[in-house]
Order: sequence, then structure tokens, then C-alpha cells
Amino acid sequence: MAAKEAKGAGERAGGEAPRRRSRLPIYAVLAVVLLLNGLIVGKVFFTGKAGAASKKGPEQPKVGEIVALEELIVNLSGEGDHYLKARLSIGLKEGAKAEKVEEEMAPIRDTVLSALTSKEIGEISSVRGREMLKEEIVAELNEELEGRPVVKVYFTDFTTQ
Repeated sequence: MAAKEAKGAGERAGGEAPRRRSRLPIYAVLAVVLLLNGLIVGKVFFTGKAGAASKKGPEQPKVGEIVALEELIVNLSGEGDHYLKARLSIGLKEGAKAEKVEEEMAPIRDTVLSALTSKEIGEISSVRGREMLKEEIVAELNEELEGRPVVKVYFTDFTTQ
């Protein structure tokens, strides 16, 4: 038995070295994983969110004149006594005249009041909720006004209770 062990040790020591597995496939897989991770992180970092570049719609017109509305105080929808005090401005597309829009102030205020009073406090207490409210107001104002002049809504004061 000792002779066999000596013979096995001698073959390893003197003759043929034990075969080592190549680490190349492991390094290749690791490199691919790191590369994909870097691409995903880069896309999210530079576009703001995953897939934003591919989801771009038609380019929005630039904001021209801005028309400020008077302060609005409304009762919010839902149970309980919740109030909203808001002041907002509407950004008109380039070329739209503020004078023409100011002539339509009664329908504009009515549309904004309707949009605000239809919301519950939970719907507008988050940043995302307020952004959705802005989009809704823009859409409703453009339905009301001729020529779809409203591009953006800005809240300059927004207080809930």
C-alpha cells in the first residue's frame, strides 16, 4: 500500500501535474453580467426611469405666456371636512394670446373648480397625485377652450387641511 501511495505521489510530483480548470468561462460570464448591469444602471440614471426614451410621445409645444388665476378655496370630495387652498397659473403654448384666454376666465375657473372639488385629500396629498391633477386640469381646459392653448399648469400655492 505504501508503494502505491509513493508511486502516485511520484507521478504527481515528477511527471504530470494535476489539471487545473480554466477560469476563463467564469470571468466571461462575470464580465457579461457586469456589463449588462452597467448598461441598465446607465439607462436609468441618464433617462430618469427605465424605458423613458422608448416611451416618448409627440413633442409638447413650448410654453409661451403664463396666466395667473386668483386664489381658489374649495371643499374636497369624500368624508370629513377637508379643504384645499390653491393658486395656480396656466402656461399657454407659444403664439396663444393671454388676452384671449383672460376673456374666458369664468369658464376656466369653473373647470378648475370642478376638477379640484372632485378629488379626495388622499388623491392629491402625494407628488404623483398632484401631477395627475395638473394633467387632468390641462386636458379639461383644452376641451373647454378653443384651439387647445394650455400646455402646462403650475401650482404656486397648494395647502390642504
